[in-house]
Amino acid sequence: MAILARAIEAKMQDSCKALVLSGGGNNGSWEIGVLYGMIMNGDPTDFEFDVITGISAGAINTGGLVGWPKGKEVEMVEFMSEKWHSLKTDDVWQDWPLGKVSGALLMEGAVDDAPLLAFLQSIISEFP
Repeated sequence: MAILARAIEAKMQDSCKALVLSGGGNNGSWEIGVLYGMIMNGDPTDFEFDVITGISAGAINTGGLVGWPKGKEVEMVEFMSEKWHSLKTDDVWQDWPLGKVSGALLMEGAVDDAPLLAFLQSIISEFP
């Protein structure tokens, strides 16, 4: 719902501020670090985005950023910074019981990424 409200609000304005986040594993953590630095050392109102989108790790960040209303940019980056700070490999993937080779041959991939789904659901579940 927040995404739709932001898009409608942006359409009614003369301009639209968009944040586009790239993918690339640990780049997600770096992106939040850069955004954190800009918001905490600048004017948070300069970072009131109308639209936020991303791919791969950037999509993970998008999921954690879009639930915040304008005016809550400090809380937004603190939230995502903490998520990345506490993230461990076991929160993203784990080996299959018989190992990576058996996973590649018998399962859907070399590793079990079910923990990542649980991590993503934990981020999104924090928003009403």
